[in-house]
Amino acid sequence: MSVSNLVASSLLPVRQRLWLASFVALPYAMYAALLVMSYLLVTAMVSRGRSVWQLCGQWGCGWLSAGLLLSASFALNRGDAFLQLANFLPFFVLWGVLATYPKVVVRPSVLLETLARRLVLSSVPLCVIALIEYLLKFEALIEPLKASLLPQWFLGWLYEEPYFGHRARSLFDHPNGLSAYLAMV
Repeated sequence: MSVSNLVASSLLPVRQRLWLASFVALPYAMYAALLVMSYLLVTAMVSRGRSVWQLCGQWGCGWLSAGLLLSASFALNRGDAFLQLANFLPFFVLWGVLATYPKVVVRPSVLLETLARRLVLSSVPLCVIALIEYLLKFEALIEPLKASLLPQWFLGWLYEEPYFGHRARSLFDHPNGLSAYLAMV
């Protein structure tokens, strides 16, 4: 076994753990997880970008992307539509990178099942917080809760900092961040 093969085979488990850790940590340490994921995405595209693009082409991601771009071109608010696409379209490349990961290609069901199980388990606290937040935002509860002995920082987070109505945002800055994360899961 050559030195380059030995180094590459010893990095695979570390990178696999980094992918998993960054996905699980994403809602709790967003910027650190995004930094790690960006590094892993760039290194994966450098090493196997051609196979990622081929796989995305086979799945029809190019046609879907073109359709989404066409749809955004005719949207009532084009700026918001393209902004949302800028948040959404990179997921196609991310899933292409994950699907072409060498260990996933060898044993796809085992590794993807492990990733799915851990992602779902790590999202349970977010969903519980979002459910509680959703319940506390019922109009009948707003005034009694504001008059209660709850801490002001909590009431400010719940009702006054950018208030999104009855939409829950959990630990994210915006309800769309929570929904995008849960859609990814």
